[in-house]
Amino acid sequence: MALVDPRPLARWRNNYGVWVDEFEALDLADCFAQVWAQAKVVIDDDGGRAVGPAPQGILLQRPYAQVDRFTLKEKLLRRCAAQGVVFGSCAVDGVEHERSGSVLTLKGGKAGGSLRTSTPPTFNLLLLLRASV
Repeated sequence: MALVDPRPLARWRNNYGVWVDEFEALDLADCFAQVWAQAKVVIDDDGGRAVGPAPQGILLQRPYAQVDRFTLKEKLLRRCAAQGVVFGSCAVDGVEHERSGSVLTLKGGKAGGSLRTSTPPTFNLLLLLRASV
């Protein structure tokens, strides 16, 4: 198993929202930045251009959370490292699907199934995480 990312320790830019119970089932409950006891779904088909009252929406009695993307990324990377995932600090240039699997063409080399034999550099993620804290 391999994880390829040109900037593996860069911060994720986007904010994400999730249903609390789904993240709890994945043992990710410590990755919430904010939790709300309920969520409101509003569907506005005309993009707010209509004259008249705004749509009221539907209140869902299901907890919803904003993900702490920094905590989540670190936790996922640590899980990968603990399972022996090989990390490549490079970018994917192309993918060819074959019967036996897929072959990734990487900027700087080619790897089929594993980055261990590729020319792009690999790194020890745990050492980098410790150094960046």
